[in-house]
Amino acid sequence: MKNLRRLFKKHTTLVFLDFEGTQFSHEIIAIGAIKCKIDQFGNIVEESKEGFKRYVLATNPVGKIISEMTHITDEILQNEGISFEQALNDFASYVGEEMSNVSFVVFGSNDALMLVETKKYSQINNIEILWKILTNIVDFQAFLSQYCRDKNSNIFSLVNYLKHFNCENIEESHDPLNDAINLKRLYQEVLKNQDILREDYKEILYHTKVFPYPIKQILKDLADGKKVSAKELDQYIKEYLS
Repeated sequence: MKNLRRLFKKHTTLVFLDFEGTQFSHEIIAIGAIKCKIDQFGNIVEESKEGFKRYVLATNPVGKIISEMTHITDEILQNEGISFEQALNDFASYVGEEMSNVSFVVFGSNDALMLVETKKYSQINNIEILWKILTNIVDFQAFLSQYCRDKNSNIFSLVNYLKHFNCENIEESHDPLNDAINLKRLYQEVLKNQDILREDYKEILYHTKVFPYPIKQILKDLADGKKVSAKELDQYIKEYLS
C-alpha cells in the first residue's frame, strides 16, 4: 500500500507500540511494544521473538476506571514500576537501533498525547528519545479510518477492526503488550485482505463530498468521452490502494 509506506518514510523497522495511562492526568503507567522488519512492500518479514513491556511509576493515582479496565493498580506500580526515563532508556535498548530510522505504529491519537503529558510530570535527562518517538509516530487508526468505517461512518475500535478483517486470534485487550501484538496483527490482516479494504472504500467514496483519485479518474474518463463501469472503478481503487 503506497499511501501507508509513505508514512513510514522508507523505514524498514516498525515498532508496534501501546501505552496505558492514568485516568485523569494521562501519565503513562505501562508500555508495550513488538518490533518487526518489513520488506519494500510493507510486509512483515521478521519479528522480535520477545515483546517489550514495562510498568511506569506515575505521580498521580491510576484511577478506578483504568484499574478495572487494565488490572493495573497503584500497588502494582509501586512494586513493579520504574521511572519514565528508565522506561524510555529500556525501550531504546529494545529497539536497538537509531530511533530516527524507525516508525512507531500506534492506534489512535492518545499515545502521542500521553507521551507529551507524561513529560510534564517527569524529569528526563535524555529528552531526545521521546522526541524521536513523537516525530516518527504513525497513527494506523487515522490511516485506516480513511478507507474503512462501520455502516454509520464511525471508526472501529482495534478489536472490532480485527474482527472486521476476520482475525480470529485476538489477545486480551488493555494489556499494553497484547494491544501492541493486536495492532501488529491488524496491520498484517489489512495487507492480506485488501479486497475487504477495497469494498469498504467504495462505501466511503459513496458518502464523501470530496472526490479522491479514483473518482477523479472516473470523471476524467467521462470527460474524455470514454465509457466507464464498475470494472474501471475497481481498477482505479486497486491502483490507489496498491
